[in-house]
Amino acid sequence: MKLGELASIRSGLVLSRKQVKENGTFCYPALNMRSMDVHGHIDLKQLDRIQTREQLKPEYFTQRGDIVVKISTPYTSTLIDESTMDILIPSNFLVIRTNPGKLIPEYFYWLLNTTKIKNDLGRNSNGSVIGSVKAAYFSDLDIVPLSLEKQRIIAQLDQLAKREAELLRQLADEKEKYYDWTLSRIQKDMRRGNSK
Repeated sequence: MKLGELASIRSGLVLSRKQVKENGTFCYPALNMRSMDVHGHIDLKQLDRIQTREQLKPEYFTQRGDIVVKISTPYTSTLIDESTMDILIPSNFLVIRTNPGKLIPEYFYWLLNTTKIKNDLGRNSNGSVIGSVKAAYFSDLDIVPLSLEKQRIIAQLDQLAKREAELLRQLADEKEKYYDWTLSRIQKDMRRGNSK
């Protein structure tokens, strides 16, 4: 089956059509290239603030279960949860909304991040300097959907693996801070002539 039969795929909003520099009636948080890291985490502190004179349609904002993909290298994607809902999606991102009765969002998110699809994305990008991928690529993407139960199992294992990797990253950061502090403390003590 083609992904277009299992999901809706659309580009984000072209901001220049709606954005005003000042005196906007509405202000929205918006994704940008620096707000999503290479692991697909959205840094809420890095979001842009976009002003408009009119209220924007809900379809342009992240919803739980959306898969948002950068359309330029490295084609990072993220799965939207409760903490990243209601963020404006600009045109340098695509949003994929699966039909959960056929394709579970968490499963498709895992599938999208497999080496096979990542390599295929690179081969199918266009542009001379910064390769970009079009919505049509995703619409035509062949998907062999597993049963919903098997999709759930893979999705749960993937989420567990991602959570474990995040905890390990946090642990490594904390250990690095601890060792930096300890070594700095030892050095200061040695300068003062303390041998303890």
